[in-house]
Amino acid sequence: MSTPVPPRGKTGSRGRSTSNRPTNRQATNRPNAGGNRPGTRPPARGRQAAYQRKRRQQQWLFGGIGLVLVIVVVLVVVAVTSGGGTSGGGSNSTPLASASVLRQIEGVSPETMATQVKNDPPLAFPASTGNTTVLMANGKPKIVYIGAEYCPYCGGERWAMIMALSKFGTFTGIKQITSSASDNPSAIPTFSFLGASYRSRYLVFDPTETQDVNRNPLQTPTAENAALEAKYDAPPYTQAGGIPFVYIGGKWVIDGASYDVTPMQHLSHATVAQAAATGSTKYGSDIQATAGAIVSRLCNLTHGQPGNVCRSFPAVVGK
Repeated sequence: MSTPVPPRGKTGSRGRSTSNRPTNRQATNRPNAGGNRPGTRPPARGRQAAYQRKRRQQQWLFGGIGLVLVIVVVLVVVAVTSGGGTSGGGSNSTPLASASVLRQIEGVSPETMATQVKNDPPLAFPASTGNTTVLMANGKPKIVYIGAEYCPYCGGERWAMIMALSKFGTFTGIKQITSSASDNPSAIPTFSFLGASYRSRYLVFDPTETQDVNRNPLQTPTAENAALEAKYDAPPYTQAGGIPFVYIGGKWVIDGASYDVTPMQHLSHATVAQAAATGSTKYGSDIQATAGAIVSRLCNLTHGQPGNVCRSFPAVVGK
C-alpha cells in the first residue's frame, strides 16, 4: 500500500500544479531590464513577512494532514494483518508452540501411557454415551473439541489431547498460550488449536476455540458440533456441562478436566513439558494417564490401527 502524499495545492486546467506559483508577480526574482515599471512598487516588508507566515502556516497544515493520513493507514494495515476484525483477541498473532516443547510431549511412548493409565489413572475417564454407531467424517472417526483459550481446564486437557492425537497423525500450526490470569486456577501454560491443522490417515479432528484469553469471541462451532454439545454436555452423559467438551467418535465424551491442573499454575511451558515427558510430577503422570485413556478409545475407533500404537491398548481402559 502506498503512503498517502500530502496535498500539494490545486491543479490547473492542464494538469500542472499551480500551488508554487507566486501570487504576486512582483515577488519573482526575474530581473527587469529597465528596472521597475512606472506605477509599480515592490511589496512592503510587512506584506512580504505576512505572505511568508501564511506560506509556512499552509505548509504546517498540509504536513499535519499528511501525517494523520499516514497514521490512519498504518493502523488499518495493522488491524487487518493481525486478524483483529475476526479473531477477537488477536490470537492469530500468537507465536507458534516451541518445537522442543511439542517434541517432548509427542515423544511419550504408547507403552508409557498404557502403564501410567493403569498404575496412576486420571481423576475421571471419558464417559460412555451408550452409542454403538461411530461418528464419521470423510470416512474416518471424528473427534470434536470445543473449548476456549481463557479456560484453565481446557488448558490442562490440551496437553493430554496433543500427546494422544500425535500417535495417530500430525499437528501443524499449534499456538503456545497461557490461560487467563484472572481465572481460578490461573495462568495455566497450554496451547491453542485456533488456526492449527491435523492430518491423519485414521482420524478427523475438529476443534473450536470459542473465546480468546480475554474472553473475546473467536470461533463458532458448526451447527452439527453445537448440537452434539447441547445434547451430550449435560446429564445423564456428563454431570453439569462445561468446557472442555470432547466428543470421541460418538462413543465417549469428556466434560471438564480429567485431572487436577492446579499444580501447573504460573509454570513455564518448558517445565510442564519436561514433567509430561518424564512423569516426574503428579501432574506430569496425570497428563500421561489421561492421554493413555484417550488413546485406548481411539484405538477402539480405528480397529487397532496403527498397530505400533494400539498393541499397547488391546482394550479400552477405565470403561
